[in-house]
Amino acid sequence: MSIDANPIIDTGTSEPLATSFLEAEIPRYGFSVKGLNILQNPHLPSQFSTIEKIYTLPHSPPWFSGLVNQHNTLIPVYDLAILIDTVEEKQPQQKKYLLTIQMDANVAGLLIDDIPQQIFLGQAKPTGKFGRALPEMIETSIKAVYWHQNKNWIEFSFQKLFLALAEHNK
Repeated sequence: MSIDANPIIDTGTSEPLATSFLEAEIPRYGFSVKGLNILQNPHLPSQFSTIEKIYTLPHSPPWFSGLVNQHNTLIPVYDLAILIDTVEEKQPQQKKYLLTIQMDANVAGLLIDDIPQQIFLGQAKPTGKFGRALPEMIETSIKAVYWHQNKNWIEFSFQKLFLALAEHNK
C-alpha cells in the first residue's frame, strides 16, 4: 500500500490546508492584565517568573515600574494595568508575575496578573476592533483581536508597544 505524501484536498478556500492546519494547531500563550486578555506570539522568546525586586527610578511615569536584573541584564518593566486605569476606575492590584519578552536585541518586561496559559485558537478569525476604551499607546499596538472561549484575546505588536512606551517615557 502506498500513501501519497502530498494529497490534494479541496478545502473550499484558496488558503492551503497545511497553512490553516498549522496555524490552528500552534499554541499561543495567553495572559491577562487588568481583565485584558493578551496573546503572545509563540515565536517571540520570552521568560516567565515571579517578581523578586523591581528597582524604581525617580521621576518615572507610574506605569514604568522600574528595572529588574535578570541574568545580569537590566530590563525595563512596564505595568499596562496603570495605563488602562487612566481610562477606567482605579483599583489597586498587586502584580505577582513578570513576563519578559525579547525582540531582536531588546528585552522588556510586563507585569501580568496570572500564569500564561496555552491557547489554541483553532479556526478563530480576527474580529476587528476591541470594544473597550484603551489608551492610545495600547490601542495603536493591537495587531488583531480574536473571539475565543467567550473572551476577546488581543494580539499585540510588542515591538510597537514597547517603542511607544519608551518614547512616551522620555
